[in-house]
Amino acid sequence: MLMRTSVAVWLLLVAMLVVGSSGWQAVVAQPARQPSLEGFVPAEELGNAEQIPAVPLVLTAYGLVWVGVLVYVWLTWRRIGKVETELQQLARKTKNP
Repeated sequence: MLMRTSVAVWLLLVAMLVVGSSGWQAVVAQPARQPSLEGFVPAEELGNAEQIPAVPLVLTAYGLVWVGVLVYVWLTWRRIGKVETELQQLARKTKNP
């Protein structure tokens, strides 16, 4: 059971990283625009060159939050399992003095 859960968590982590990193290629592929020597440039003149697509950033943020939640739940589940094992051992020791 533990092996299946850990494999599923790793597969989910890899899938989120692949989905999140695919959006960064669009950001990196955009050509850099030289700033104007005059100073102020209206946003309408910049076009899409200065904008970062929000979807990959949001998906990456949600993916990282979910990975954090899953790691926290997994660690808590393991600790509770250890405590239950110790309680069972203690119960066995106290029944048979």
